[in-house]
Amino acid sequence: MPIVKPILGLLVVFLLQAGIVLGAVPKTLPPNYGQPSQDIFYQTPGSIEGPAVADNVQNYSSYPLVDNRLVVWFVTQQHTYFGGFVLSIPLFSLLLEFLGFTRQHQASRQKFDGLARDILRVALLSMSITALLGSFMLVTFVTLYPGFMSYMGATFKPVMPVYATVFVSEALLLALYYYSWDFMKTPSRKWTHMTLGVLSNGTGVIL
Repeated sequence: MPIVKPILGLLVVFLLQAGIVLGAVPKTLPPNYGQPSQDIFYQTPGSIEGPAVADNVQNYSSYPLVDNRLVVWFVTQQHTYFGGFVLSIPLFSLLLEFLGFTRQHQASRQKFDGLARDILRVALLSMSITALLGSFMLVTFVTLYPGFMSYMGATFKPVMPVYATVFVSEALLLALYYYSWDFMKTPSRKWTHMTLGVLSNGTGVIL
């Protein structure tokens, strides 16, 4: 089936991402985790809720002719650009599909419906590129800033399963929304198809 290959590809890319993040935590939390303490900079009282920054101090990696900040900025910026497509294009597609469904003339219906499907095809491509850029961004962070990634991995490790669930749900719903277009093009099934679009956009916003 044509829907299987894109889903498997996105799933493999995400599992690689999650595996690198979860594996980039070489240290456990300090023994005084959760005990009363004091902020290093502001000197305000509180409790330790994550790994201490002082415990993760290490030199950044350095490579000839490579500007670490420039590389990270460039990759992160491209990831953000394509991520915006993944979030916005399904919304425009859903609106165009709804406008076509409410048209009286058959020609107008087909025009809006065809445009909505063509636009959604770009979202599937953007989803794949965003996942690849996200993996590359993760590799650059782990390679160029290992101390930072160790600290962030330990801090956000509890929410990784939630992120995994939302990411896989978004990929599945987006693929299902596109590949079920012809099967649900009849008026009696259009509301069900647009419901898939609403769910896809909802998980995109959460993601």
